[in-house]
Amino acid sequence: KFVQVHLDDGGLQPSLFGLLRVVLGRRFVLPELYDMMLVVGDMVLQADAEPVRSACGSLFLTFLLGYPLGPRRLQQNLD
Repeated sequence: KFVQVHLDDGGLQPSLFGLLRVVLGRRFVLPELYDMMLVVGDMVLQADAEPVRSACGSLFLTFLLGYPLGPRRLQQNLD
C-alpha cells in the first residue's frame, strides 16, 4: 500500500521505481503487486513527465512478460 499511495510523489518516485524493479526481479507473486501494476499501467499513459512514463512502461512490460496472467487478468491489464 505504501508504494501505491506514494507513486504520485515526485520526490519518492525514483526510489519506488527501484523498489518495484527489485520486487519484479525476484518474481514475488502477490495479489497486491498485481493490483499495483494496474496503477503503474495507467501511469504509462497519464504521467506528465517523460521519465516517469518511460520507467512505468519498462516496469509494466517486465510484469506482463514475466508474471503468470490468466486470460481475465491479462485482459484487465491491457484495457
